[in-house]
Amino acid sequence: MYDQYSTDGSIELAQKLGIEVRFFGDRRTLNDQWYLDVKNNCWKECRGKGIDYVIVVDIDEFVTVPDTLFCTFPKVVGYNMISDELPKEDMFEIKTGEFNENYSKQAVFNPDQIQEINYVHGCHKHHATGNLTTQRNPWCTLKHFRMIGGVDRLIERHATYRKRMSEFNKKNQMGWHYNHSDEAKRDEWNYLKSQAREL
Repeated sequence: MYDQYSTDGSIELAQKLGIEVRFFGDRRTLNDQWYLDVKNNCWKECRGKGIDYVIVVDIDEFVTVPDTLFCTFPKVVGYNMISDELPKEDMFEIKTGEFNENYSKQAVFNPDQIQEINYVHGCHKHHATGNLTTQRNPWCTLKHFRMIGGVDRLIERHATYRKRMSEFNKKNQMGWHYNHSDEAKRDEWNYLKSQAREL
């Protein structure tokens, strides 16, 4: 797990599970260029080791991969999950969400067949090169659990991220959604709740 000095318990949880934690960036600032460099390169050490697929995700993203995949670059269908509560035991207690093209990230691919993934800033899109064979069905699903625990929790987290924004991000208008007003965040929350369904 690559971690930019998070303070939400992610590091401790990963270490408890026996996951190696590698730090990047610094403790003070969020810089999308550091994040992009990690995502575009972290998987390359898996090449030549008989690994069929790598899964490159954020800690609040969960990918389900079907038993049968016969391609190098499977289709990924993304969902934005929402819940006023935090899960008690398992993230998959949260079952409501909505399909979202923006979260249909190419998070699964064969490391030996892809030369470069070439994510763009935010890592929602890519310009991959290599042997890109796609299988549309069955597909992988990516569930993004950003909007959980209530809207006040989301507002508080965004305020923290806003304080850590690097000059690079400000100059290039990255992480712009952290600057939305509390009212806009409540509107987004309420809209998603009205559109969400049980998945």
